[in-house]
Order: sequence, then C-alpha cells, then structure tokens
Amino acid sequence: MILISWQTNLCQLIFIFMISNLEDILEKCRSNDRKAQYALHKAWFPVLMKVAYRYKKNEEDAAFMVNLAFYKIFSAIDTYKTTIPFEAWSKRILMNTIIDEYRKEKKNIDLFKDVEDETLQNLNEIDYGILERELKVEQAE
Repeated sequence: MILISWQTNLCQLIFIFMISNLEDILEKCRSNDRKAQYALHKAWFPVLMKVAYRYKKNEEDAAFMVNLAFYKIFSAIDTYKTTIPFEAWSKRILMNTIIDEYRKEKKNIDLFKDVEDETLQNLNEIDYGILERELKVEQAE
C-alpha cells in the first residue's frame, strides 16, 4: 500500500515537473535526446494509460497501445505545434492508434471468416461415398 502511494506521488511529481518544463523536454525530444524521451514517456504514460484502458480489455493490451502511440508521438514530434496542448495532441494520437488497431483486427477477423466460410463450403461439396470407396480399395491392396 505504501509502495503504491509512493509510486503515485512520484508520478504526480514527475507530471508537475513535466508541465513546468514541457517545452524544454519537447525540444530535447525533437533532437532525439533519449533521456528526454524517457522522461516524457515516464510522465505521460499514466495519463495515456487511463485513456487506453477505457478501450482495451486488459492492462497488457492497453499498455501495448500506449507504447505504440509513444512510438508515433516520437516519430511525429517535429510536427507538434505549441499552440495545441500536448496532452490533447498525444491523446489524439493514442485514439487514432487504437482505432487503427481496431480496424486491423476487424479486417483480420473478416479475412479469417471468409477463409472459414470457403473451407466449410468445400467440405460440404466433398462426396464422402467416393472417399470411402477409395479408402476401401487402398486398404484391400
């Protein structure tokens, strides 16, 4: 219990630090400073995780979405404009990432359904009488 509250307080302190130094950290992230990227990830991960957890069934899937969103955030950090709040921009990237993954999953399910329907149709077309006769001939030989 103490450990959880300590971690929560640490995240809150980092978050407060991030808000005050966000411009500096974003500038360092633009120049691919790994420490700045780590600090940004550490501070904003809980914020984005709350959003992702609303749409994903478990914590592991939500964390995967957040990390995928961070990859996109760091890839597109040069396009970020300071006129838009960073929180809104990062949440929008996360939401678009979740929507993209949903579409991929849905497409894969539809593809598997089509294959399954075709397989079932092929199984229904099999003449089992011919198969039985061929098996008997092979067994007799």
